[in-house]
Amino acid sequence: GGAPALFAEPESLALMDEELNEPQRRAVTRALAAETVSLIHGPPGTGKTRCLVEVVRQLVARGERVLVSAASNLAVDNLAERLADH
Repeated sequence: GGAPALFAEPESLALMDEELNEPQRRAVTRALAAETVSLIHGPPGTGKTRCLVEVVRQLVARGERVLVSAASNLAVDNLAERLADH
């Protein structure tokens, strides 16, 4: 069951943020290839928000509607500010 993956071949994904490091690239491509849910977890300063910005930008570029939520207003504000830059 389950819906098909949005990106069948994550290795061929053209990333918009060319400055993502290798672990961030893997996190983004895995998130985009996930059939249901993907979790990006790490300590402060590892680029979780940067990864999320890339995932949202990729989905929006493909015409997907995206809803993002977070445990704090600060996290949502931070993400919104970064997305507004693009």
